[in-house]
Amino acid sequence: MRASSLAVSVAATILTLLPASLSQAGDNNTVYIKQESPAGSLNGNSLTIDQSDATNSLLVGPSVSSLAGLLNVSLPSSLQGGQNPASQRGEGNEAKITMTGDGGALMLVQDTSPFQAMQPAGSGTGNTATAVLNGASLGAVIQLGTANTANLQLEQANGLITQLGSNLRADLAVTGPDSRGQIVQIGSRNTADVEVQGSGTNVTYIQIGNDLTSSQTMEVFSTNSGNISITQTGF
Repeated sequence: MRASSLAVSVAATILTLLPASLSQAGDNNTVYIKQESPAGSLNGNSLTIDQSDATNSLLVGPSVSSLAGLLNVSLPSSLQGGQNPASQRGEGNEAKITMTGDGGALMLVQDTSPFQAMQPAGSGTGNTATAVLNGASLGAVIQLGTANTANLQLEQANGLITQLGSNLRADLAVTGPDSRGQIVQIGSRNTADVEVQGSGTNVTYIQIGNDLTSSQTMEVFSTNSGNISITQTGF
């Protein structure tokens, strides 16, 4: 199979399994995506993915076992088949994904419905995700709410961004074999910037509340494996 960049934008429902073809490079790449918008919607969901420099890469949705694999820094066998589709549900969700190298996997969920009904009329907007994965990286972006922004960069590493709420922004970059980073945001108008470098380093940053922010990018450089966990709370 050959795979190149793929763009999908719909305002209805689509469930697609694409070992995308017609490309310049890349073998055995797969996109498994479901997009769903309300009937009559004029503001659908958008996915753009470039796997032209990747082999054996995969875009899917999370399952219990696959998320467990992410947290334990191992690629679960369940990702190889029988996996849930990646999903964009609601209106105005946008994802831009670039995968290079061999063996990368990204799990994606964007859903505006949990919080859209609570927003003032006309204020509900979709979620935006940008993900860049190189090599055998395993990543996940889960956005439940409205107007959330996630930027994930993985270099031979594992990373997770989870956003539950509205107007949340998270930037996570992880580099190094056996390294992983996690950002979890629950609330509104929170900002988190985390950069992790070093083999075997595990960093977890949790924000629970509203209007929380890291005053500058949290940078973690490690020459030895270790675990770091930081929690911010406030309402």
